[in-house]
Amino acid sequence: MYSEKNSYKFSFYRKNRVPIIIISGALFVFGLISLFSLDFNLIPDIEYPELVVVTYYPNAASEQVKNLVTVPIERMVGSLKGMKTVHTLSRDGMSVARIRYRWGENLTTSHIELREKLDLAGAFFPREVKRPIIVNYQTSRDAVIGISIVSGTMDPRSLYLLCIQDVVPVFEKTDGVARVDVEGGERPEVQVMLDPEKLVKYNLGVNEVSEALRLSNKSVGVGTLRDNEYEYLIRVDGDVTDYRELEDIVVKKDEKRLVSLRDVAEVKYGIEDKDTGIRIDGQDALMFSVYKRPNAGILRVSGRIDEQIKRLNARYNGDIFFQKIFDESMYIKKSLRELIAAITLGILFTVFSVYLFIGSMRLSFIVII
Repeated sequence: MYSEKNSYKFSFYRKNRVPIIIISGALFVFGLISLFSLDFNLIPDIEYPELVVVTYYPNAASEQVKNLVTVPIERMVGSLKGMKTVHTLSRDGMSVARIRYRWGENLTTSHIELREKLDLAGAFFPREVKRPIIVNYQTSRDAVIGISIVSGTMDPRSLYLLCIQDVVPVFEKTDGVARVDVEGGERPEVQVMLDPEKLVKYNLGVNEVSEALRLSNKSVGVGTLRDNEYEYLIRVDGDVTDYRELEDIVVKKDEKRLVSLRDVAEVKYGIEDKDTGIRIDGQDALMFSVYKRPNAGILRVSGRIDEQIKRLNARYNGDIFFQKIFDESMYIKKSLRELIAAITLGILFTVFSVYLFIGSMRLSFIVII
């Protein structure tokens, strides 16, 4: 009985040997092509039906933020199409509204509608309130790679400026990278230290000085100049190129004299106050958070980042050292290794079973393919 069944299978194979080999070979080739062309990600790109509105109200208490910003936003967005729930948070200087829509809503259309509503609500906000920012949070917006930067020869401020000007553009130009955020380090800033006694002497308020600085440090178009057939745009360049030039800004005009910033304040080049920091092996360090594009494969992006890190370490020759501190692709590679091991064991057990019951290495080889 067994020999007749076995003989029938061999005769079927001999009669259809060419089609079987062609089909098996095609499956093998297309399987390899698919394997090397697939994109892998730790978390699938899912578009959550949610928009977040962030509104800044500088120097305002949480109660002011709630009454003057958060409550008007709640009332305005209550009539949005497809909206499910609204959750708000008011804190000192900032309002956050999380708007959740029903699944299936077109977020592009919802984004436009929400922007129109917020622009209408903005007409009733205090003048100091910034224009609301709409954030569409998706899983692809989480950082996928973290890179630490340590230097034993450069001071922290110079290291930060070097990274912003020379290093960040290198990573941002890498194929598949959406953006790079810099965390930690000492960020330089221009500090204006007001003297309260001098403010009283010249009858000046902090808001007046702040407004004078805001209006002075910018370029303004003043008109055009026509010369025969040519027309030229005229602008007054008021951008400050050296922080010492801020001392010459006039903050008050009266009948007796002009009061400049140097009369009421000290201008110096310092470091931004920080409440968080990054230390690696006992040293202050910087960290780059790398975000990939939604449709980019993380394995390819990680490989390209590795190449950039090697080039940068070679360029700075030990003065600055770049190293990955986390990489989501490691979890994917680990899962792939486990998957390959499971597939290999499955193939071996299948081939052994086929050979045990049929007794043909040729048919077993076809099963392997």
